[in-house]
Order: sequence, then C-alpha cells, then structure tokens
Amino acid sequence: MTDAVYTDLAYITSTLAGTAGTAGSNNGTGTNARFFLPYDVAYGNNGIYVADGNNHMIRRIFFSPEGLVTLIAGNGSTGDTDATGNQARFN
Repeated sequence: MTDAVYTDLAYITSTLAGTAGTAGSNNGTGTNARFFLPYDVAYGNNGIYVADGNNHMIRRIFFSPEGLVTLIAGNGSTGDTDATGNQARFN
C-alpha cells in the first residue's frame, strides 16, 4: 500500500493522499505526497496521523480539500530513539 485511504461510515473509500503503487516519502498535497507501507492511522483534532512503516516516520494529513501531508517525526532512519521531530527513530 502506498496511499492513505479513508473509509467513511457509509463504507465509501477515498484516497486522501498518495498514489497507489508509487512508494516514496514526499510531503505535499494529494497525489503529490508519497508513503511507503503506511500501516496504521490515528484521528486527531487537525488531521489524520499515519505510521509510515517502511519510511520509519509519523506523518500527518491535514483536514483540507488538498490533503496536505507533513512530517511529524522520524527521518527515514530505523531505530528506537525517543526524541522530537526528525531526531526520533522508529522501527
């Protein structure tokens, strides 16, 4: 999986950001953003938080028509460092 999808209560699935079949770690809007094996999401007050598995990052998709994706933590390096921003490491 290389895109972040959302299923509403009527079970309609929509792509919020990313492009199916195209992996990467780009921040951006809509289909310009890239993920690499996103595997879990959490809903917050200003967006959806995505555990971007193979990128070892936590990303946020803002609630907006554009689906802006930003980096919250991690930098693509694997590890287990408790820190903030791009100093954090995930595995």
